[in-house]
Amino acid sequence: MPKTLICAHAGAENTQPNTLESLALLFSCGADLAEVDLRADAHGGLILCHDRPKKDEEHPTFTEALRLLKQTPNARLNLDVKEPGVIFPAWEAAQKRGLEGRIIFTGDVSQEEADEAQKAGLPLWINQYRLPVSQWRRAHLTARERGFAMLNIDWRGLNEEMLEDDPARLSVWTVDEEEKLRELLALGVGSITTREPALALRLRREIQGE
Repeated sequence: MPKTLICAHAGAENTQPNTLESLALLFSCGADLAEVDLRADAHGGLILCHDRPKKDEEHPTFTEALRLLKQTPNARLNLDVKEPGVIFPAWEAAQKRGLEGRIIFTGDVSQEEADEAQKAGLPLWINQYRLPVSQWRRAHLTARERGFAMLNIDWRGLNEEMLEDDPARLSVWTVDEEEKLRELLALGVGSITTREPALALRLRREIQGE
């Protein structure tokens, strides 16, 4: 059974989310992925920011995040897209720096963007809530049929059918409690996003081995 990927949530380990200092620490903690939130500023530049930026607010740029990524061997980024229109500029920026193999996308892409991302081969893990509500219960099958590597889903949206049928194609967020981490690791889900990556990594070693 492939090991579950551990993704450090933005601001994990009590750091300030979407800062370069936090990202550097999360890169060094041993997690397979570190998450940041991605938006465009008023001028169209890509920034690390969860909520819509207010006027005159300063945020780290995506370029700075890529520079840090390039300086950190084996690190990978989960870019949690917070608005339509940023996924392709981010992909192009990563490609220019030879980093396209070290990022994955999740989040708020439009239906049209998801379709185009599929055609272009972008590493997009589709969020359950981006699929039609009528398909949510069997969203793992819809994601698989559409060719997405992973279904990205809030742990509260999981059901027994998903966990029994194809746990390795589930990217589950945000799981911080030890009991739930243990349960999902024992089931072999594909990825877990957590604010407690050190705990998750310890439990993975215990449950899934080195």
